[in-house]
Amino acid sequence: MKKYISLFLALLMVFTLLPVSALADGETTGAAEAAAESEPAPEPEITPEPEATPEPETTPEPEITPEPETTPELKRVAVRFSCTPEEAAVLVYEAENDEVELEPEEDGSYWLAPGTYVYVAFCEGYVSIFEELVIEDAGAETNEEKIIDVVLEPAGEADEVVTYASEDYRTWLQTDSRWSSLPLGSGGAYVYDSGCLVTATTKLIIQSGLKSADSFDVATYVNYANNNGGFTGSNMYYNVPDKITNNGFVNQGDILSYSSYSSAGYNDTIISYIKQGHHMVLQVNSGGHWIAVDEAKSLATGTVYIMDSVGNPAADLTLASRYSTFNTIHSWKGGTTPSGTPQKTEEQKLRDAIANGETSYTSEDDITLTENLTIPAGFTFTLNHTLTVPNSTVFQNYGELYVGMNGVLYIPSGGAMRNYGNAEINGIIKVYGTYYASTNSTQVITEKYRYCTASTLGNLDSSVFDLVIYAHSTDRLSSAASMWYYKSVNIYLQYSPFSSYAGGGSTDPVILTLPSDLVIHDNTTLHIEYTLADHRLTVPRGIILENHGRIELSSSSRQTEALRLSINGNLMNYGTIESDYGNLVCNGGCTNDGGESICTVRTWAALKEVLQYPNVFNTVRYSPYSSSDEYFQSVSDDLEIPSEVTLEIYTSLLNVTANVYNYGIIKVCKGIFWADHFTNHGLLVVSQGAEFSLSLKDQPYYNFGNTIVEGTFSSGSVDGNRIRKYPNAKLSPTTLPHFTLGVLVDSVTFIGPDTVKAGSTTSYGYSVLPNDAYYRDVTFAVVGGDISESASFYENTSALDAGTQPGTVYIQIALYDYDDNLVYATKAVTVEPLVTEYTVSYDANGGTGAPSAQTKKYGTALTLSGTKPSRTGYTFLGWATSKTAASAQYQPSGSYTANAAVTLYAVWQQDTPAYATSLTISKAAASQGKEVSLDISIAGNTGLAAISFQITYDKTRLKLSGYEDGGLKDWAVSVGESDSAVWLHEEGSTINGSILTLKFQVLEEAEDGLVSVTLSNVTAVDKDENIFGVSIVAGGVTVTNRIPGDINGDGVVNVVDCLRLKKYLAGFKVTIVEQNADVTGDGAVNVVDCLRLKKYLAGFKVELK
Repeated sequence: MKKYISLFLALLMVFTLLPVSALADGETTGAAEAAAESEPAPEPEITPEPEATPEPETTPEPEITPEPETTPELKRVAVRFSCTPEEAAVLVYEAENDEVELEPEEDGSYWLAPGTYVYVAFCEGYVSIFEELVIEDAGAETNEEKIIDVVLEPAGEADEVVTYASEDYRTWLQTDSRWSSLPLGSGGAYVYDSGCLVTATTKLIIQSGLKSADSFDVATYVNYANNNGGFTGSNMYYNVPDKITNNGFVNQGDILSYSSYSSAGYNDTIISYIKQGHHMVLQVNSGGHWIAVDEAKSLATGTVYIMDSVGNPAADLTLASRYSTFNTIHSWKGGTTPSGTPQKTEEQKLRDAIANGETSYTSEDDITLTENLTIPAGFTFTLNHTLTVPNSTVFQNYGELYVGMNGVLYIPSGGAMRNYGNAEINGIIKVYGTYYASTNSTQVITEKYRYCTASTLGNLDSSVFDLVIYAHSTDRLSSAASMWYYKSVNIYLQYSPFSSYAGGGSTDPVILTLPSDLVIHDNTTLHIEYTLADHRLTVPRGIILENHGRIELSSSSRQTEALRLSINGNLMNYGTIESDYGNLVCNGGCTNDGGESICTVRTWAALKEVLQYPNVFNTVRYSPYSSSDEYFQSVSDDLEIPSEVTLEIYTSLLNVTANVYNYGIIKVCKGIFWADHFTNHGLLVVSQGAEFSLSLKDQPYYNFGNTIVEGTFSSGSVDGNRIRKYPNAKLSPTTLPHFTLGVLVDSVTFIGPDTVKAGSTTSYGYSVLPNDAYYRDVTFAVVGGDISESASFYENTSALDAGTQPGTVYIQIALYDYDDNLVYATKAVTVEPLVTEYTVSYDANGGTGAPSAQTKKYGTALTLSGTKPSRTGYTFLGWATSKTAASAQYQPSGSYTANAAVTLYAVWQQDTPAYATSLTISKAAASQGKEVSLDISIAGNTGLAAISFQITYDKTRLKLSGYEDGGLKDWAVSVGESDSAVWLHEEGSTINGSILTLKFQVLEEAEDGLVSVTLSNVTAVDKDENIFGVSIVAGGVTVTNRIPGDINGDGVVNVVDCLRLKKYLAGFKVTIVEQNADVTGDGAVNVVDCLRLKKYLAGFKVELK
């Protein structure tokens, strides 16, 4: 009966009397994880140091058991219980009075006088034990320690075991009196002020099922960590949870590194981590606090819930409600993940609608995709909320996607949308990731009337969207600067169709004004369509309209001058402007930078207006209305076509009774073009079915340019070059000089130089025999040579760009004759270098006696000067192209082959004074891409207490990748930063030999040869704080594709290579690197090489060749 009474009392007092051990603090730094790799071995005190004269009042309840005279203090025994499992609880009673439980000391031991006691040990899931404990009289002069080993057996189905009524561990606070005053390591912090991480981690371990809240709490965790080296200072080692759970709770590190993350935005990400088995603590408040994730609640609701260690409540609250952002997620894995019955998310509802064969779905809430989603053909998805396509997620649409006015389609960086169907955006789309559209898909973004929310595409570089804007009255564009994001921008200038708008419908002209600069980028079209006269798109003063794409002005009503593109600011045109009906009125600045710029005009006045802006339009189409009298037009104004302009004429009859001066291109595409006087300095093309005729037959056709006739040409005579007559063309009179049809080309010959300079541009001509042969489609091309990739002809010209490289290039002219035979000629052209001699200069770089400069000839190697400079206290290593190089690229009398001028700088190594103490860096060999280790050894060490130095080497060939302690422990090496090393120990050390191993990565692009590795800025201090000198013996890495002795090719020489060679020689089917196996250098691989390698590895003074 006493056994069960004792067990009952144990259950009542388990939370106040457990000798707990525990974990770590929440305010940890990045150093904590690194420290976990070299965790110090726990050093629990074996023998406590009790007070020599304990105060009498420490005896519990003296008025109940007043026996101070029967048990002298010096005869008491310190009793400790070593429990398996560790979380087991032990309660101790006097045998004569098991109603009173004895209280343990602060360290968990019991200070017992000689006598008989009983103890109860219990743990959930194990069979409890009830045992008698007898303490013998230890003698008047002895304080003895007694350790009781308690081993509980796991419970079977029939065993009577202890079970507990659990409290809600999720609400535990770090200020709980049961553990708030416990220290966190030796850093001066306590659970109440810094215990957020240990509290959060305790909750995670219980939540995972690896521990029970009835036998494991924050105190258990902290005491365990304190007794087992679980803290560095007050910072917690992340591997302690693994140890306290017998390797059941494995540290995963930070799964989200330190930054600032939106709690709401990462809700679904954290839920997915729970499903992957992560048990997580989150760092919040700019890194100042840790909280735990409530996995069961989160899975059940689909919203992240947390367990906090401060505040009220500490549980049953969402992450976003208390902390809008967080900084880090740290994770462990092990145990189990609580099951939950999640409510269906908006995403799941959409997926269910698709899976169930429904034809449409309208969003009811925001959606953040957790995995790829496809809208099938025949399905309509209406988005009235925000759909986020996160990183590494793809949203595909084969159906109909409709984004309402309040909808937002958000594609952040790393996300992607692929549209194979139709997408109409009346709300907002923001693309910072990828948007792909197939050729048969449609993308339309609409601003429907003035009350519609403006749409934007974020930073999409090459858009496939069409933007539709309906403008009325005097609307101003709401977001002109963002219009360039679209493939096309369609602006419809129209009166309002609503009776409630503008007093019942307005027919006033629409004047649309750009509110800010507008850039229309490549592949983007600005289409403006209008229905009434005097509609205008105005670019006001101070505003720039910059066009790299296409501007279209059109009207279905075909009203003369129905629209004006009015430039009061600046028009910078690098693309195309096409106006079917209307005028360009340029009162500001207008420019064109060589892009195709087409303007279609309907009236003679509009033609004359547009020709005033040759720097804006390079193609002007003159096409009057077919129903107008102007279609048959006679004009008396002189007409001059600038050299930059192509005039295309589409009319029944145009009669110019004045002078026509053509410096550009005139194409008579349709109808008849009559002129009284015509002077051609450019190109006149008469298309098939069209006619050109001089009205005054006694006037010659002044042809100083080129004329091509495919239709009909009539003139009294031709003054100048002959006319090219195409098949079916008619020349009147037939005696006009022209190419004779039917005469084939016998040969074509290049006219131009055989030698050109690199970097030059040279125009080539040609001659054709016979002189009146017909030919067409003349082209020039580079067809071969050793610099064919460098030289080229400018597009559609005979100008050869020789490029920058000297060599030989073959150029070709090709044309077709009357029978479509290809006729060509090829010419070899030598491209000479602009510079054929190069100066090689020398710089002693702090020394004296540099050689004089030398001259290198192009294509010929130069033997460098054999003169060596000198410098007191330094050794000359060679020459390099960098003033700060640590190793040499060239040696005296070496070869310099580059075709370039250069200054070579002396590379010096400072001589090291001879001191009693020396540091020596070893040497090794490795190939490109391999890792190699160098030892730093000390000799003559009489008492080193601290040392620091800089590791110096050529960083274009090597990279310091790591280090390992040698004879001296706890080095601090800044790998990849300053490459400096520091060691110190207050007591000092006289150790000699290897003290530090440096690991280097040989860079892939490293040149073969020795890369010197030395130490600089060396400061050595003894324990009396005296600085003393140290000699440095440099070592290094020989970069080579061959490493003698590296039989298996792993980049190192060790006993594995010796074993591999022995197997090879014994006939085993193993592979070896033969060039590395001949270590004697006699040209054969045999047992002599095996013996040499064995001696080398054993430390004999032999060389591997």
